[in-house]
Amino acid sequence: MFRAGFASLASIVTTTLPRRAWPILDRPSEIAAIRDSLAGDRLGVVVTGEVGVGKTTTALAAARAAHNRYVHIHGSETARQVPYSALVPWLSPFAPASGLGDVSAVADALSQALAVMEGSGRPVIVIDPAPLVDDLSAHALTQVAKTGLAHLVIVARTLPDLPEPFLEMWRDGLLGEHRVEPWQLGEVVELLTRHLGAPVALWSAQELARVAGYQPLFLRYLVDDQLAAGTFALHDGTWVLSKPAGLGSTQIATVMRARLDERSAEERRVLELVALAGELPYAVLEQLADPEALESLLDTELLEVESAAPARARLRHRAIADLVRGSVPFARRRRLRAEVLAGLGAALPQSGTALLSFAVWTLDCGEELPPEVALEAARQANRFSDPNLALRMAELVVDPALRLPAQIESSVALRMLGKAESATAALSPVVGPELANLDGSLLSALAEECVLVAVIDPQAVPIASAALRLAHAAPGVNHRRLTGLGFELLAAQGRYQEMLPELEACCGPHQASEEWLLLAGSLLEALSLTGRQQDALTLAGEVAATIGSFEVTRTTFDVVHAALFGVFMKCGLLSQSRQTLLDGAVGLEGRMLLIGAATDSAIGMTYVLGGYSDQARHHLGQALSQSRVSDARRSRPQIAAGLAYAAALQGDQAAARAALAEWAAGPRTYWNISASGDYLATAARVLLDGLDNTAADLFALADDHHRLGMVIDELFVLSAAARAGSTEAVERILSLQIAQPGPLAAAILAWAHGVRDSKPAPLIEAAQQMLTLGNPLFAREAASLAVALGGSTLVRARTVAQQAAAMMTHQPHNSPLDGLTPREREVSYRAARGDSNKAIAAELYLSVRTVESYLQSAFTKLGIRGRAELSTLLEQP
Repeated sequence: MFRAGFASLASIVTTTLPRRAWPILDRPSEIAAIRDSLAGDRLGVVVTGEVGVGKTTTALAAARAAHNRYVHIHGSETARQVPYSALVPWLSPFAPASGLGDVSAVADALSQALAVMEGSGRPVIVIDPAPLVDDLSAHALTQVAKTGLAHLVIVARTLPDLPEPFLEMWRDGLLGEHRVEPWQLGEVVELLTRHLGAPVALWSAQELARVAGYQPLFLRYLVDDQLAAGTFALHDGTWVLSKPAGLGSTQIATVMRARLDERSAEERRVLELVALAGELPYAVLEQLADPEALESLLDTELLEVESAAPARARLRHRAIADLVRGSVPFARRRRLRAEVLAGLGAALPQSGTALLSFAVWTLDCGEELPPEVALEAARQANRFSDPNLALRMAELVVDPALRLPAQIESSVALRMLGKAESATAALSPVVGPELANLDGSLLSALAEECVLVAVIDPQAVPIASAALRLAHAAPGVNHRRLTGLGFELLAAQGRYQEMLPELEACCGPHQASEEWLLLAGSLLEALSLTGRQQDALTLAGEVAATIGSFEVTRTTFDVVHAALFGVFMKCGLLSQSRQTLLDGAVGLEGRMLLIGAATDSAIGMTYVLGGYSDQARHHLGQALSQSRVSDARRSRPQIAAGLAYAAALQGDQAAARAALAEWAAGPRTYWNISASGDYLATAARVLLDGLDNTAADLFALADDHHRLGMVIDELFVLSAAARAGSTEAVERILSLQIAQPGPLAAAILAWAHGVRDSKPAPLIEAAQQMLTLGNPLFAREAASLAVALGGSTLVRARTVAQQAAAMMTHQPHNSPLDGLTPREREVSYRAARGDSNKAIAAELYLSVRTVESYLQSAFTKLGIRGRAELSTLLEQP
């Protein structure tokens, strides 16, 4: 059955569908693994993997990399029954007059064909798709390999799909196996950027990759569908999705329908049952399905079973599930639903995707949804980041007793859609003294949602404060968690100094609890911004080691990762700040730390603060484009401020002024985020208009921070004036009372001492610290001032200035670890130099378990077995 399906798919791909010219993207780690298999004692390798994952491209690239002599043998469904049909196109020039009708003629022709191939080394024969190669051709090719005339690279979806001669070689240990894994996000971004000729917003790339199952074939069709539909378009030089990607009626849907059309009626019934239900207990599916059909589907890439008890079956790809659901007629939907309900009995799904699927299935069958089921479906839709479905479900809750929890879920959905004002308007009439007698858990949920809205929309602060008071007064509530939410509300208003003593007392010593983590998230920011940055970094290590050790709610997860990001950035640890953001943004499914524009925005901010204008404009430009489509976190003004500063650094006045206008027109949001935007916008104005025209605004902003006790933000604003030549700003910097300056603050203070006293030593010290922090722009400024002062340190100052200039234009050299993610590289380098997992965890603010996970992933990608081989690999030139 699979072979027939493969032929149908292949014919569509190659003949029916017009396709854009897509670039070929090499996958170094995959190619190296296949090449290494050919270098061993085995006679070849079987390359397996899902349909569309790029097996053929990878196999051919590996063959080219291993030898300069290779040939590609094609199998086909139409010729599979014809003896030696797979070999005829290659061997026909060497066939005798009588043809290739017997074994000896084929053997002679193979020997001649291999002998005339140019180049040196043993040739490689790539066989693809191997399941469609006739058995006699397969037998002849195995004999070629066994006699040492050639290596074989055999491409198939799974091992059982192979013709028997190849399968026998594998059983005998003569062939290895390499499974090609789905693509990583970085590979998807690179492929899309090459194909489209412009950057792709990170959220858009993630969404396309998710729907396509990280498989390049489906990704290509999906992108073409979205382009044709106009939902994937170029905005300000960046490709952006205007709404979540879905299946169209063109290429990808046509390919998938062809695969489904090859299934029998009983197999289609199984697929329909599972697609409509979302997932089914495997025991129930066994009762409802034809045994042969179920067994056949388990051998395909369509159906998967989660083995953990109780076993559950689901369709492997969301896109196929959507397509199957959409193809079931109304009457059949109702009939299948009745069968599943009978099979489930009283064990109806209570949560997760199964509940969501049953809720939608029920509505699509024209049946009413019980209010309590609709409410839980709304909760689950929000949990899996489907706010539109959540709103649909919440609107169905008409029971007065359930209206308040339904309104909470509506607010969550509106907030995710970037409609914070609508969420505030929906919650305003709800919060009042008449709620005082309600259940404590419900009041706690209301208070939490009000706080999360107020973090984005300052107009919601009074509502959130009232909701917290109501919740605290209710019996049986988690007062410690509510207290943590209260501090988060104060932090959103910039009231860090005011809340710090009470917050520190409430947080107390380290505890492995979610309540402690929530309090610690607010305390991290308060310590850092009020000048106790060393305490903040110590606490960050404890928090980072704790956050991955047990399951936490989405709110706590987001608060903690955002706080870690902010602390590292304000301390100048820009690389760790970026990686913390990425670690948090990946999270778990449906648990994105920062969605839409905010991910690129935050990464771009770290680059602009380091003086990397090109990288900053790249990320912030993508973020600004995405924010005009979806801006759930109100990050557009801060993005515009960062863009203005980056453009001003490069002398692009038009771009900088346009970005400043957008910053000025934007709304306020979380205090710390808005403060960063204010600093960058003001620094951009200094570069554009000069110190004389901006000094008053600079000092006014510094005074605002001073009144709030935000000594670190005051330092940053004053440093912008000081770097522009203000001696008053230098004196104010040196008068600041910073109890425990972090690395960046300490470098700025050293720089200010050097400027005031005209001493090169502290300037060089500041420059070297800035280089360590990855801030070459400030380092070059400090070192250049030291050069101008001359003296005995002149040579040293020039050296540091040259290092800073080189860093600003540095292009990374090739490394054995280039195929790893940034975090995997960081962990691997430290492991190779002998650091323990515990030491690595402490240095990078990770848990030991997370370090172990990164190392294991790196070992797998590099094809090594442990630290010793890693050290050897990095020692190679």
